[in-house]
Amino acid sequence: MLPDEHHALDDRVSEHIEAFIEGPPRTRRSKAKQHRPDLRRPRRVIPLDTRADWNVALRNEEARMLRYGRPVAVLIVEIEPASPRQLDRIAQLVGTIVRREARETDRIARMGPGRFHVLLPETHEREAMALGERIRRACAEVAATTATGGATVRTAAAGPIAGQTLVDALRVAEARLAA
Repeated sequence: MLPDEHHALDDRVSEHIEAFIEGPPRTRRSKAKQHRPDLRRPRRVIPLDTRADWNVALRNEEARMLRYGRPVAVLIVEIEPASPRQLDRIAQLVGTIVRREARETDRIARMGPGRFHVLLPETHEREAMALGERIRRACAEVAATTATGGATVRTAAAGPIAGQTLVDALRVAEARLAA
């Protein structure tokens, strides 16, 4: 048991009790805005898949498409260089553009010396065609500012229709490139 003088309320004790109930004192902000650093994350660079990774992603996305009925499309980007010696340098530029234009959820693979495949989940065919057009235009802008030797970049997109697989959609896109 505490002594009686301990229970006596004085002004100091009541102030402490009120401060405890009200919480810490609030500070007033000045009208001037404080500088805040930019907290937005920089856009992540999309890595290129290997052929094995691409095949696994294609199977997984096809299973998801069949199970949930969600849209998916494929895009083929093909490079036709004026000089075969420049193909690797031009493919590096085109690969950078494709990776910059793609979303983080898209899968990109270099399938040959002058060919990229892009798997576009949650994308309809017309949206994939729009991405292909953006990539083609960006490549034309880069070609105008660098010495690419007159390389041509062509794109073709396709999405599977009822009863088709993603491999069928790739065949359709390849046929569109050939036409």
